[in-house]
Amino acid sequence: MKKKPFIIGIVGLKNTGKTTLIINIIKILVKKKYNVSTIKHAHHEVQIDEPGRDSYQHRIAGAHQVILSTENKWALINSCKETPELEYLIKKFENTDIILVEGYKNSKIPKIEVRRYKKYDYKNEDIAENIIAISSDTKVSQNKIIFNSNDYDAVSNFIIKKHNEINCE
Repeated sequence: MKKKPFIIGIVGLKNTGKTTLIINIIKILVKKKYNVSTIKHAHHEVQIDEPGRDSYQHRIAGAHQVILSTENKWALINSCKETPELEYLIKKFENTDIILVEGYKNSKIPKIEVRRYKKYDYKNEDIAENIIAISSDTKVSQNKIIFNSNDYDAVSNFIIKKHNEINCE
């Protein structure tokens, strides 16, 4: 039976350490032989095919999709008018054990919220639905699993446990 990837979001306010958390989780999971994939939602336009380059010219000419391929990597550039649904993007992955999603806070996937109480005033409400754990720089009393913001091993072990739970059904 093919294993299902465990999908978990990492959400939080701006500059709370979401990317730092994800990078450290990736390193730990890869060291433990998990295939990890990520989806990063950006709130601003990102240029991955530079003006003047052939792939840019293809897209500007009207190509619906362009694949840019090099010796060691490739990227699919999809010219769409709307942001694709998270489920559509998840289906693009192959041979993946764990998918870490940065952003997409309104999706229905389970999430870890990154909080920095030294920077923001939270009033103990979640910034998104389906928060199953919190990574915090301060002790928090909530009925959720709480991780110290620098305890990447604990967060990684939590994700591995969740991955194993969905694959034992």
